[in-house]
Amino acid sequence: MRSRIGSLLLLLLGLFLCALGALKAPYAAGWAGDPGTLTVRYCRYTPGDRGTDRPHCYGDFAPDDGSYAEGPVHLDEKHDVGEKVRLSRKGAASYQHLAPTVALGWFSLLLGGVACVFRWALPGLLVDTRWADSDRRPQRLVRLQRLGGFAFWGAILCFGIFIALD
Repeated sequence: MRSRIGSLLLLLLGLFLCALGALKAPYAAGWAGDPGTLTVRYCRYTPGDRGTDRPHCYGDFAPDDGSYAEGPVHLDEKHDVGEKVRLSRKGAASYQHLAPTVALGWFSLLLGGVACVFRWALPGLLVDTRWADSDRRPQRLVRLQRLGGFAFWGAILCFGIFIALD
């Protein structure tokens, strides 16, 4: 019973990671939304925690196809005035950084969720305890675990590249 509850929690965690990665990765890669450039016009700073100032930069967003212009767009990051920032417009006043390294980070999260579901959660929920350490495990279970293993190493690879390039 205890292992089934743990597997159910892993399933929920894996599904959450998959959903988050699947929602964010396409925008960061430029496959969804309106890719474009934000030109920073001005920045202001407000007092933050521990005596640090929090930046608030504003600028105008122009999509690559030139169909419209939007501004002022707000970013909670430090940028220089006149700097051009690549973004993807996701919806009304919602933007995502458009960068391969950011996309790799979200893909690693997605693959980590797939690994969590297929490598650990589903086998824990589906397998009979007498098959746990025997050669009588069903072939479908073995395939699920292999898929989860490939996703795990894919997540590690994407995350390693993300860290190296960022």
